[in-house]
Parts: sequence; C-alpha cells; structure tokens
Amino acid sequence: MKAQYYYNSSALDRDIASDLYEIFTGETVVSSLSSGCDKGSTVIDATIPSGWTKHDGTSNYQKVMKAPHAHKSDKYKYCRITATGYNIGDIYFQIYDYWDNTDQSFEYQAQNPQFGGADYNRWHQEFNRSAGGGGVFIGSTERFAIMVGYQGTYYGSPAGFGGLMVAEFDREYYPGIRYNEDAPSFCIVSFSQAFRQGAYQSAFIPYIQTPHPRILYDSGTTSHFFMAGQGFSRNDWRNTNTYPDQDDLTYSGDGLTSYEPAMPLYLARMARYAPRIGSFSKICDVYASVYYTTAGVETFSTKTANNGKTYTAFQGWRQSSTGTNRMMVWARC
Repeated sequence: MKAQYYYNSSALDRDIASDLYEIFTGETVVSSLSSGCDKGSTVIDATIPSGWTKHDGTSNYQKVMKAPHAHKSDKYKYCRITATGYNIGDIYFQIYDYWDNTDQSFEYQAQNPQFGGADYNRWHQEFNRSAGGGGVFIGSTERFAIMVGYQGTYYGSPAGFGGLMVAEFDREYYPGIRYNEDAPSFCIVSFSQAFRQGAYQSAFIPYIQTPHPRILYDSGTTSHFFMAGQGFSRNDWRNTNTYPDQDDLTYSGDGLTSYEPAMPLYLARMARYAPRIGSFSKICDVYASVYYTTAGVETFSTKTANNGKTYTAFQGWRQSSTGTNRMMVWARC
C-alpha cells in the first residue's frame, strides 16, 4: 500500500491518527476517512496490500496495529501511531514486543518521544493545520510501515531529520536472536542525511531503536540507537567486493542518463560487532539512493528497477520540496 494522505485546516490530532490507522490497516475508500481529511487530494493505492491489521483503537489519538514476523507468522510486530497537538503537533511511531488490547499493558517499548532536544526531533513528523493543512506520505507491506510528513515547503521532521520507518531485518547473522524465534527482529528507523558523501557525521546517520535490547545487548531495558547503512564507512558502497554488482538494485528515469545505484539498508553496530548483522532490504524490499544521485526525483514518484519491480520514493531527510539533491528511500509497496 502507498498513500498520499492530506489533512485540512480543521483536522484534529485524533482525525489524523484515526485516518492513518485506517489506511495502514486496509482502508481504501477515501470518502470513509474523517472530516479532517482533505478528500479531494488524498490518494490510496492498495495494489500491494497494506499488511497490517487493527489491534487497539480505543484511544482517540493513539492507535495500535500489528503485522506478523517473517520468520514466525503467529508472532507480531506491534506499532502505535500517535498524533498529538493542536494547531501544530507531532505524529510518531512507537513499537512493542507485545501489546495487550484489553488493559493497554505492553512489553518492551522502543521510541520514547519525550527524549527532548535533537532526540525528540529525530523521532517524529510534524503536522501543522494552522498553515492551511499538510500531508503525510505513507507506505507499507506486512514487513514494514513508512511515513514522511509534508508541509508544503519541506519533507520530513523539523531540525533536519527525515522520515520514519518500522521495519524487519533478517535474523541469520544477528547474535542472540538467530536461534531464539521469540526474539523480535524489527526496529524503528529514523532517516536523515545518511549516505551523503562528505557529511557522515553522527547527526546525519540514520538511527534505530529496538523493542527488546535486553535480548540484543544484555544491557537492561534501555533502548539503544543503532546505525543503519551499507557498511563500515560512507565509501563502502563503492567497494566492488560488496556493492554494486550486477545483482544489486538500480533504477533509471526522470532524466537520469543511466541506471543509478540504490543502496541496501543494513543493521550494523561497529562498536559492538564487526560484521553487518541484519538486512532490511532482504526482508522488506527497501533501499536508499545515495545523495547527489536523485536530482529530478520527486517524493512519491515511482521507478522500475533492473529487477523488474516498481519502487516508490520517500524523502529520506528534511529538505525543500523543490531541492535538486535528495536522499530517497525506495520501497516496494
């Protein structure tokens, strides 16, 4: 599923939360959405199913949905969508290893939106109805859910951060979970100016939080940031031993003179483990384009890759909607 959701100047936070919840869990009829939805502009394409189901809709502005894990169909990823605020507010994901829909108890939450400062900005998208409305571009399958806020002049969240994604990674090489089928293998990914050559500072690396750090790191219950990326350095994607090669994803179009590389997304923690320890691309069919290779590519545009599949572009970091150099996340949805 992919959708361009727009809200109007009268939308309440509960309208936005409810509408996103409905779309992520299979609603395809725009007229069925709330009065806060700009129905003339909103578009839903469910050619590929959304993959998530309703789990707990009792709260007005916080809704919990779930989707099965790839390795075990009776174990679920739980994701709560929250929209809170009045004229200007926040939209964000929180994830859980388990959520009880009768008493709202849970186990192992990741993403605490009250961190404050840069951490706070990193983990939310903004809505601003006082500006006449805005939008949220979303996509999902049963393996992931992604959202990017849109405010008319920029995509992503304030303070230079990009979209958010809840996504599974493969379990084959991850210490501590490969042989524990009950351990979760999904995260929240906060994108930013990742993969931008010359800007590989910590502020521009995509961050990750997991719902079960005790299994992953034996470090109590405090969630950790992990780095998502192709490998050990910003130049690693140019290493012919790892990427690109003839089997890697490339795309073309919109005036691009040749096929451009789309970077696989991995889970890595250089200070703890030397190798890459999980692939988002393998499980979710999501990739990222390298900064400076996407001139002319618009958010929500589509490209057919060399594997014959069609991918949709989502803004990977906050920038003007008219900018020429962007980092895009490509998702098959």
